[in-house]
Amino acid sequence: MKKISPIKDIGSLRVSVVYKHSRYVYAAQQRSNKQKNYLKKHSDIISKELFRAHEENIFCIKKVEDDLKKLAVDYSIFCRSEVKPSDLKNSFVICVGGDGTLLDASHYCVDTPVLGVNSDPKNSIGALCAATANNFLSIMQDIYDEKIIPMPVTRLSLRLNGQKKLLKPLNDILYCHKNPAALSRFYLSLGNIIESHRSSGIWVATGAGSTGGIYSSGAQAFDFSKKKAVFRVREPYWSNSDAPSLLSGTITQEQTLKITSNMSDARLFIDGPHKSLLLPLGQSLEIGVSEKPLWLFDQKNIEAKRKKILEQREPYRRFLKVE
Repeated sequence: MKKISPIKDIGSLRVSVVYKHSRYVYAAQQRSNKQKNYLKKHSDIISKELFRAHEENIFCIKKVEDDLKKLAVDYSIFCRSEVKPSDLKNSFVICVGGDGTLLDASHYCVDTPVLGVNSDPKNSIGALCAATANNFLSIMQDIYDEKIIPMPVTRLSLRLNGQKKLLKPLNDILYCHKNPAALSRFYLSLGNIIESHRSSGIWVATGAGSTGGIYSSGAQAFDFSKKKAVFRVREPYWSNSDAPSLLSGTITQEQTLKITSNMSDARLFIDGPHKSLLLPLGQSLEIGVSEKPLWLFDQKNIEAKRKKILEQREPYRRFLKVE
């Protein structure tokens, strides 16, 4: 049965716009004078590209604001790095940037519709972003006319030492040593199986995240709305013992994958590098499929983009001889 959106009247919701600063801004703010001068010259491929993307980002933010004014929509605007959960509560959330901006904002969204706007479609994949500066106004009109409705995108649920975490990963999580060059040690259990593992860590992904890092490691992509998740151990290692059986697999709504840390310096990275949890020695993490999906606009554009992404990456998969 198709899940019905809990959002009954989109026009009654306040609008919250979440934007990102460009990489150019962060580089200019945080680097040495030598690097700042390098950025200002715009004389080589890197500085030129950073500045071009910076200008595209500024243009897109302004275009979104101008179009919202044309629609007579009152809105609040927040920087991605400063937004708080209360800023997005009971809102129609518009994320201007790329997938990272949308992922960060999604952690604060419960029954909240979200629209992603890719501010730099030339270089940003924006797999979860239905809009750009060019089509934002028309998509917004269709949303308010109820020609476009949000689709449910499955998320993960997390329990750390039995305590439920509010964060609901939309794409994926990565458990590993805080130093990527170090060996990751952990116990993994699913159903009646429990095993000791040594590897580079483990990916767990939803359908939305199944075209990301876990896909490059050999997993298969699957639909956003499928109420399941997949896991894949990264670069497993064993020597004088039998090969572990839980190297990859599926987590259904009735199951929980449990990771018990066998490291003092383990980290759990949630939807990328910006949010992480420490998992000291002996702590356990239970990963399941959340009952609360993210309500995301719009299915047609996102599925078309997803298909194109998979077609572009297929030659690489054949190179790896992925089954």
